[in-house]
Amino acid sequence: MQIHSYIDGVLYQSESKFVKQNPYTLEKQHDVISCDLIGLITAIQSANKAHQLWKSSTLIERLDLISKLQTTLRFKQAEYARLEAQDQALPQSFVQKHSLELSIRNIPAYPVVT
Repeated sequence: MQIHSYIDGVLYQSESKFVKQNPYTLEKQHDVISCDLIGLITAIQSANKAHQLWKSSTLIERLDLISKLQTTLRFKQAEYARLEAQDQALPQSFVQKHSLELSIRNIPAYPVVT
């Protein structure tokens, strides 16, 4: 499997890559396609564009997007916790409690007006 950066709606392609090992077994998990300087610049430009869209969106649109994010995280939290635990060599229960559950619980506190 290959892990790519997702920039401006597409999987970024680069010649540079590295191998991510399972921290428990040291077996190869996947290849990570690295971002080069062009990818970094594209990511910054894309983030600026997204921020402008966010700033021009209505409060209802922002709240709807945040609600969808919270719903998706809640629905897939076990899968995300497993993947993050494996990637970071942490117990899955720790990641679930201190990362995903905390994020889901705190999402309503995020500012929607910037």
